[in-house]
Amino acid sequence: MNNISFLDLGIKDFLIKKLNNLNYINPFPIQKLCIPEILSKKDIIGIANTGSGKTLAFVLPILNNLNLNNLYPQILVLEPTRELAIQVSNVFKKFSCDIKNINISILCGGQNYNNQFKSLNLGSNIIIGTPGRILDHINRKTLNLSNINTLVFDESDEILKMGFINEVEKIVSNIDNKNYQTILFSATMSKYIRFNIINKFTKNPKEIIVKNDIVPKIEQNYCIVNSYNKEDVLIKFIEIINFNLLIIFTKKKYSTIYISDLLRSKGYNSCYLNGDMNQLSREKTIESLSNKKFNILVATDIASRGIDIKDIDLVINYEIPENVDTYVHRIGRTGRAGRSGKSILFLNKEFNFIKVLEKKYNYIINKIEFPKDKEINNLRINKFINLVKSYNDLNLYKNGSLLTNENILNNLLDLYKSDVNKLILILLNIISNNNNYYEFISKNKTKIVNNLIKIKLDNKYYNLKNNIFDFLYKKFNIDKKYIKIEKFSEYFLIKIFNKNLNYKDIKSKIYFLINN
Repeated sequence: MNNISFLDLGIKDFLIKKLNNLNYINPFPIQKLCIPEILSKKDIIGIANTGSGKTLAFVLPILNNLNLNNLYPQILVLEPTRELAIQVSNVFKKFSCDIKNINISILCGGQNYNNQFKSLNLGSNIIIGTPGRILDHINRKTLNLSNINTLVFDESDEILKMGFINEVEKIVSNIDNKNYQTILFSATMSKYIRFNIINKFTKNPKEIIVKNDIVPKIEQNYCIVNSYNKEDVLIKFIEIINFNLLIIFTKKKYSTIYISDLLRSKGYNSCYLNGDMNQLSREKTIESLSNKKFNILVATDIASRGIDIKDIDLVINYEIPENVDTYVHRIGRTGRAGRSGKSILFLNKEFNFIKVLEKKYNYIINKIEFPKDKEINNLRINKFINLVKSYNDLNLYKNGSLLTNENILNNLLDLYKSDVNKLILILLNIISNNNNYYEFISKNKTKIVNNLIKIKLDNKYYNLKNNIFDFLYKKFNIDKKYIKIEKFSEYFLIKIFNKNLNYKDIKSKIYFLINN
């Protein structure tokens, strides 16, 4: 079965062409097993890991079976969240964008009714949405489900929970066609839902469970953290771990805002996502994360399902989830489609949570210690030294040339505009090299006074000799009592590292680097 292609599964040529154009080569295991069953109109229950290709496993056969001559609702896809509904609709659109007579309506709360009315009036044959808004349209008589032939419960363990079940039952009661096909997909499924709920909506469903279909390459860890140092530990992990995109999960909505603001105050590009945000704000946040305007998202469990951004490679469970299934969905935002990722779970005394996870899902979760101050200090020192090394070839401070070369001084403005850190490092390079600086000043005092070369920074002119410290004081809000050069360089390092560090060690390493 390993050599089976999409063509072997019985998919029509127009979809095969689209798959080839989008560089989809071979189907994943869940797709190999489910697509033929859905094509044959059977009810199925598909269980597979997060990020294993479940969405495409029902999108392809649904588009394949869709009657393009009928411009009325034929397909109904129920999603637990607006984000999932939008994401699944995008997959449908990706594979149907150049096919006539395929109209898709997204019906979710928080969106404009008029836009939804217009979409429905065009003759939608695929309806994707959340239960509450779909039921609302049924009650308004703007949506007719009489001829639905395929019903999809995506994230079925969530959509069939007590919070949705009453709405779902009312929706299904409006489907007149009693021979409709039911498709259920999820990464997790409780025994109660499997044996007490699903039978209400299916007819002899075929259960397809694919374990380790695409083994998630997620390095799972947990760390014992007390409430009093939790924020500090979080920031240390963020600083010491290399990542592209990070999601931090919390339980409470206000926590997303608080932690995001905390990280932004520390200079990180963070944003937040929670259920209190309107739809437009939520969509903009996801888009900004995808475009890497931000690289840290602090979110409630609204982001634990369906958010598929390929560069997420770190998940931190800042607050322990309500249950182990939610944990599975949280960490499933990374390690998708065979990619690698890392997760960290903050625990206090909830050790039984780890035991349940290891028993139920056969996970290996490693205990790690939070980064110590010495480790953080060494990392910061090495990063800083590497930056200084990268600028050493400029030799701008050698023999005081920076103070006498007008061209170099003029170039500082360009350096500042493009990379303020470069300018600051060059200046630090100068003021840290005390011997050369004082020697040059003593020998060239008259010359310097007669050549007051000014530079414009922040719309203000500074004389490099007399006012450079004023500029840096302003830039870093430094107390002017540290007016002496040697004190200034020490305080400047405080501002760079923003911690109580061993400054003697830092300065000795930097002096050794500069003077050698």
